[in-house]
Amino acid sequence: MSKISFISVTNTNLQNYLNKILINNQLDKETSLETIKRNPIFRINDNYLILDWNFFFIGFYYKLNSDLLSIYNKRIKKISYPDYKSIMSKKISEEIMFQYIIKKITPPLKNHISVVFDNQQQGFPDCYLRIGNKIYIIEFKDYDIEDKVLESYDVSLIKEKLDEKFVSKGVNQLVNFIKKFSVSEAFYDERIYGIKQKLEFIPLIVVSEDFFSLPSFENYLSKRFAEICTETDKKINGLVILSVNEILNFLMCKVDVNIFKLIHEYSKNKKNRILRKTSLFKFPDFKHKNEHGKENLGKLLIDIFKDFPVTDNPSIKNFINNRI
Repeated sequence: MSKISFISVTNTNLQNYLNKILINNQLDKETSLETIKRNPIFRINDNYLILDWNFFFIGFYYKLNSDLLSIYNKRIKKISYPDYKSIMSKKISEEIMFQYIIKKITPPLKNHISVVFDNQQQGFPDCYLRIGNKIYIIEFKDYDIEDKVLESYDVSLIKEKLDEKFVSKGVNQLVNFIKKFSVSEAFYDERIYGIKQKLEFIPLIVVSEDFFSLPSFENYLSKRFAEICTETDKKINGLVILSVNEILNFLMCKVDVNIFKLIHEYSKNKKNRILRKTSLFKFPDFKHKNEHGKENLGKLLIDIFKDFPVTDNPSIKNFINNRI
């Protein structure tokens, strides 16, 4: 579990939310890890103890999902969970959560930086981010694989599912965009015309589930990318798989480091080694860089609750009116 932290909260909306997920309310029952995941807060007087930050943010995401399903069923129409999940993967996971955290970690926009999210152009990635001559092509995938597939211990079946969910709909999208990319047609990035150095591409898949950023999965998908991407006239680095939680961990640490510099270094070094049979690389762990800072986390929480459409927050009405 991540480091336990105390925070003091004065924001009423945030207090109301925290009070709904207190482990205090579960202490008279049998407690399991699943219980802590759903109730990762312990209250002592007016202070809140965050038992695990990863559980807290994941719970926040699912709470938002659950509230919006209830609102959708009441105000729009009754739909099944799979249909709802498909809508929310696009409207919540990608258009709100993914875009939000990318904006949070992107350096201040200057003349040498451009960031464009899915602009409805055929084959355009979920995010195009250029920092100088380095172009980060990012796909976001909010997928899971059925337990029965993983528990089958059938490597061929697991690879088949990975190809279905992450290669045909992720790796291939990245490769096709890079292949077709032309500076003369990059109308969405007007500042690129002044770049004199050779452009460098860093392909990146951000996943909602930590499971898919495990070294073994990243290694398999990285090799598939290397097999499919055979471009020789462009400088293309190795594929990076990064989970939302890893980005959140970086945000929560008081680290004065540009995360994209780390991603670039990792991707560049990986390109030269990924075809080795024993290549199992783990993305650099940001959690050990520094202690979580109470002031930093408190401010981050308030910022997130102001920016996100949370239950009891007036902005949720704007979300319903504008998004659904």
